[in-house]
Amino acid sequence: MTHIIIRPMKIALLALGLAANVTLAATAEIPNLPENSFNNILTPDNSFNKGGSLLDSLQQAEQESKKTKYLEALNLIKANKLEAAKAKVNDLIKQFPKESAYLDLEALIAVQEKNPEAAKQSYEKALALNPNDMTATLGMARIAIDAKDLDKAKGYAEKAISINAKSVPGHLLLADIVNNQQQTGQVESVLRNGYEKVKGNAAAEIELATALAKWFTLQKQPEKAVAITQEVAGNHPQDTAALSLLAGAQAAGNDKAGAAQTLNKIIDQDKNDWIHRIALAQILSDQPDKEKQILSLLDEAIKAAPDQPQAEIFKASYLTRLKRFPEALELAKKIDGKNPKSAAGKLLKADIYLAQKQLDKALEADKEAYKIQPNSKTMSVIAEILTAQGKSKEAVAFLQGELPKTENPATIHFLLGTIYQRENNPAEATKHYEEVLAKQPENAIVLNNLAVIYAEEKNPKALQMAKKAYDIYPQSPAIIDTYGTTLLKVGQAKESVSIMQKAVELAPKNPDLQFHLAQSLNANGDNKQAMAILEKILQDNQQGFSEKTAAEALLKQLKSN
Repeated sequence: MTHIIIRPMKIALLALGLAANVTLAATAEIPNLPENSFNNILTPDNSFNKGGSLLDSLQQAEQESKKTKYLEALNLIKANKLEAAKAKVNDLIKQFPKESAYLDLEALIAVQEKNPEAAKQSYEKALALNPNDMTATLGMARIAIDAKDLDKAKGYAEKAISINAKSVPGHLLLADIVNNQQQTGQVESVLRNGYEKVKGNAAAEIELATALAKWFTLQKQPEKAVAITQEVAGNHPQDTAALSLLAGAQAAGNDKAGAAQTLNKIIDQDKNDWIHRIALAQILSDQPDKEKQILSLLDEAIKAAPDQPQAEIFKASYLTRLKRFPEALELAKKIDGKNPKSAAGKLLKADIYLAQKQLDKALEADKEAYKIQPNSKTMSVIAEILTAQGKSKEAVAFLQGELPKTENPATIHFLLGTIYQRENNPAEATKHYEEVLAKQPENAIVLNNLAVIYAEEKNPKALQMAKKAYDIYPQSPAIIDTYGTTLLKVGQAKESVSIMQKAVELAPKNPDLQFHLAQSLNANGDNKQAMAILEKILQDNQQGFSEKTAAEALLKQLKSN
């Protein structure tokens, strides 16, 4: 029976997004300028078309002036200088009362101020002036989504597409809406339709292909993700973004060789491309024979972008994995010295100390990082280190002190539950686990840990909890183990055998799981196979065999029968 403890990594090895970070929602509050209404500002009146080049020049100058004013106001909004933006936009609306674009800006300010009703009113005024105002149409769709009026949102998204079939945000928004309407079967067709409409525009193709690839990944269809990204990369073989998208899909589909080949193409095209050098280093990092190449790639990335910390951070982490601790620590200190107000260097130092089992130094570095950037991952590691040092009371006090400050108390309750469970205080552990389940009823780890406690207490809810955890996460050896041993404890020995066999298949080198399978076989009268398993795991003398004494006792008992 396995009590699960989460030991989170504080610094992921640079989880780069290889392609553009495009979401189905397309909900950026600041619209991209090419879609903005200033492109529609006062096209020349047809009645003046015969006026000659002078009039054309005057009209063009007027449009350029309006565009400039629009951009000035938009930049104020982007800089969050909302009062100055309001004043400028109000003046523009007074000067040009028939221009919908400036009403769009007024709506955007309201969105930034989290005033959807005011935004809606401004967008409605804009649409009254210009029914084909794309920004206002998309804005109304987003407001309708936030109001949970998905049918209305869908209408606006479809209208946006009818205004401009090549509008990427319209297609992305429609896909998001049909997904929220539980019409998941339509998401692919909506995105594919958009993809076909924008063909020929590399940036738009890549954006919609990215959305499709992400959707296929969510649907566990990696082969489709690779196919669409291969098509885009084939259409635009020199486009870095297209190749990057393909590399991301290949990596997600576990085709590391293909991803490496694609990343090499990108790197060959641009000697200063530091992002994809780091990505290639990351792809290769689990291959021991690539150490020299990886370090060379990272050094090239550092040289190409000396002000960007990502390559140095990854290099320090990689050196730690190689157990080249002095070099790793020197680099971590350099990173910390460059930016002492950042947590990154301190977290790296903590990782390096932790890898060397220097717990006091690791704890000090983690605490420094936590002061700068408090988060659940670092908090968890601090609690784990304190517990490992035999300072469980200090760990509990630290976590309880963080409870009033956090927006996510479930994480702290989980950590407290695991500490109390290890300290053999099931009552306190149960209390905190139940706090988690109140917010996260499908948390398989908490269900598993509660099942362990209930089984030890002979609480009939043990099997229910273990089965629910198993149903949620049927590929976890630890959760399968808890379910199998609980079945055995409640007298369902026959059922426990097949469950424990599954656990052993998933983690064949875990001696505790082998022992539990032997127990199940013994309970079913298959003493011969049980003895064979016990003799093997005891002969192998594997480290981390927590139930070795019990296994020896069972084998002795079986041999005496």
